Amino acid sequence: MGACLAAAGRGRGASGTARRTTRAESALAVLSWDFKAALPAHEARGGQGAREEFELEDRVSEEEEAATRERLEALRGTLDDLPLKYVLKDVALLQAFRVFIKSQHASENLLFYLAVQKFRKHKYVRPNNDLQAILEEAETTLPASDVSVDVTRMHINMARSFRLPMSQVNAIMDALRVYQTFLQDGARMWVCVSPSVLKEVQEILLEKPQLTKQNSVFTKAADEAFQTMERDILPRFVEACMEEELLDRMAYYARMAQNGDQTAKKKASPRKKPMSNRFMPPSVGSSLRRRGEAAAALTFRRPHSTLGRSKLKGDAASGPQGVETESDAPDELAIETSDENTESPSLDESEEAIASARARARAAKKRRGFRHQLRALSSG
Repeated sequence: MGACLAAAGRGRGASGTARRTTRAESALAVLSWDFKAALPAHEARGGQGAREEFELEDRVSEEEEAATRERLEALRGTLDDLPLKYVLKDVALLQAFRVFIKSQHASENLLFYLAVQKFRKHKYVRPNNDLQAILEEAETTLPASDVSVDVTRMHINMARSFRLPMSQVNAIMDALRVYQTFLQDGARMWVCVSPSVLKEVQEILLEKPQLTKQNSVFTKAADEAFQTMERDILPRFVEACMEEELLDRMAYYARMAQNGDQTAKKKASPRKKPMSNRFMPPSVGSSLRRRGEAAAALTFRRPHSTLGRSKLKGDAASGPQGVETESDAPDELAIETSDENTESPSLDESEEAIASARARARAAKKRRGFRHQLRALSSG
């Protein structure tokens, strides 16, 4: 009896499964028919057109990638002489360079260089130099558990020991923090520098603190870190960069550096122009050459100077009106001859030439004014 019931149950289950399968197949057939009806005719006939479109898109994408690679390679070819200082000044390039140098496990060089630049730019000014007042202010304004109180007490002890102002002590302590972070043996971000440079830093900071060298205490060490980044890290950064925008920025800075170097060379070797005799009136010089007199010394001063003008205007003994004589005008042309028998050449011709030239200039100016007025009237 039980066996019969089990067989009947299995029969009903099999028939139910068959019915569900048939309904699912019919639904799939309807969906496939609707999908084929919605497709274009050439795609419904086997999908050949779709495959061709996919292949065309692949070819286009490959061509675009090849063109992009060519552009990037062309940009990299112009970055051989890119200075690192331009990369560190640009915010976007500095961020990308920081990420890359961290992946190269050399970020301590960049961090040390930036810390030194910040230390050099900081100005340590503290008008109050009363050490006891500084300590009392720190103890009253800060809680007793604050570490700053102990640091202030240590600074005051150092100021008393070395007899230094408090501002100088603060500068020395900041320099010691930089040294302990990057240059001390076993430092958390140790930077490799030459032994001579490290010894110089230790002498300045540890043995005999000298504030006069505080701003330049890390200069040589920072220069070595900078050269390491520019020589080893920067070429790899340029080669690994795949962002066209960043490469465009670097190409712009490379062109700027090249133009700047050319400008500096031009400024270093300026073209020498021949000296012109612009202070000598041409009429005077030509008259002297025509006379052929033996002038041993020829001295020129400002020909239009108002100093030393004769006050006896209109007097016949002092020459024409408004013209100075040689005795009354020491600021004018003076000629000395070595030959006693040769008389000094007269300046009448030169003065007349200058006066006539000025008269011609005034007449030309008046004519230009008349022409301008005529144009204004005609246009009006």
